Amino acid sequence: VIAMVEGSVWGGACDLCCSCDIVIAAQGATFAMTPAKIGIPYNASGVVHFTNLLGVNKAKEMFFTAQPVSAEDARTSGLVNHVVPAADLEAFTLKLADNIAANSPLAVRSIKAEFRLLARGHSIDAETAEEIQAIRRRVYD
Repeated sequence: VIAMVEGSVWGGACDLCCSCDIVIAAQGATFAMTPAKIGIPYNASGVVHFTNLLGVNKAKEMFFTAQPVSAEDARTSGLVNHVVPAADLEAFTLKLADNIAANSPLAVRSIKAEFRLLARGHSIDAETAEEIQAIRRRVYD
């Protein structure tokens, strides 16, 4: 799954980009995680996903400040693979997709499955999951 991003990508849309295999952003695109701004907690699996992708410190900054991050900063942090001029976004993305499609579909599929399985290496025990739920309940209450 390749995300082709132009404009503002905030909240759930930002999380959706993190779920893509590759993210291509136009110059000027911004990314933000806004739950703190609107006063809600965020799901634990989403926080783990951001932490694994960006590292703890960058993920904390995005969640705590709820401020937009530039496409270039997102690239440096690992959220975005490439930043290109908006006029070149579609052509660049389609060329990358063509490069992937030219490879063995079975090999690409199996490698993708391996990445997905290996990314799950950080399991949460039941006690920690309950503690997280209690924290979330306090916010909702």
